Amino acid sequence: MLANWSASNVAPPSTRPRRRLFDEGHRDRLATRIAGVLGQARKEVQLRQVGHFFRADEDYGRRVAKKLGLKVEEAMAQGAATT
Repeated sequence: MLANWSASNVAPPSTRPRRRLFDEGHRDRLATRIAGVLGQARKEVQLRQVGHFFRADEDYGRRVAKKLGLKVEEAMAQGAATT
């Protein structure tokens, strides 16, 4: 089974069909908790981490950036710079 596996068979998360496992309230609570902890970090760390969130899921990145008071465009640029 693994003999036929290759990295080209795996799509990046941002291109995969998405299933919403969490309802709106759960997504909001998750972003609030993440932002609460990340809010204690330096801004450069916040931007780098939110950039990773954007790469995984744009909505997730937007929610956390907004709760941290970060400019969405700045955080998205950080995510693009780390690819």
